[in-house]
Amino acid sequence: MLFKETVVFDHYRQKIVLIANVNPAELDESLEVAKKKLKNLRNVLAGKERFEFEKLELKSSLETEFSLQEMTRLR
Repeated sequence: MLFKETVVFDHYRQKIVLIANVNPAELDESLEVAKKKLKNLRNVLAGKERFEFEKLELKSSLETEFSLQEMTRLR
């Protein structure tokens, strides 16, 4: 499973669909956890709650593979 929760934007119907995956082997417990996560996600998207992201730290320095001239030509 690539994502545990997914937000889908249906531009045609102008709707947002929230999807949470559950583990069939632990269906009852997994379903309750998924419901809580969907409720939290809905509140975050509605602006009722603030989502705190984990602080990201680079494991190595960033280095470009292009010179400034090459980057300018790519635009």
